[in-house]
Amino acid sequence: MDEIITEKDCKKEIIYRKKTGIYKKHELVSSHICRRSFATNLYGKIDTLTIMKITGHKTEAQFLSYIKITPKEYAEKLKAYWKNAPKI
Repeated sequence: MDEIITEKDCKKEIIYRKKTGIYKKHELVSSHICRRSFATNLYGKIDTLTIMKITGHKTEAQFLSYIKITPKEYAEKLKAYWKNAPKI
């Protein structure tokens, strides 16, 4: 957590702070990081609607965009479903 981070290390040069500079990583941690980690870590372990109620997202599309589910993750979920689906 003592790693030095510059705001220009971001892929996009979006400045979220009013003051630019060099910060220790722990100085950049916010409650929002915890909110996103909570949602991401519980996704797939409990139902999506429950997580959405806790995080305050109104639509599933908004929620999935928020936790940044990749197309590969969608494919892995579908593969797991097919593997466990009852045979007809």
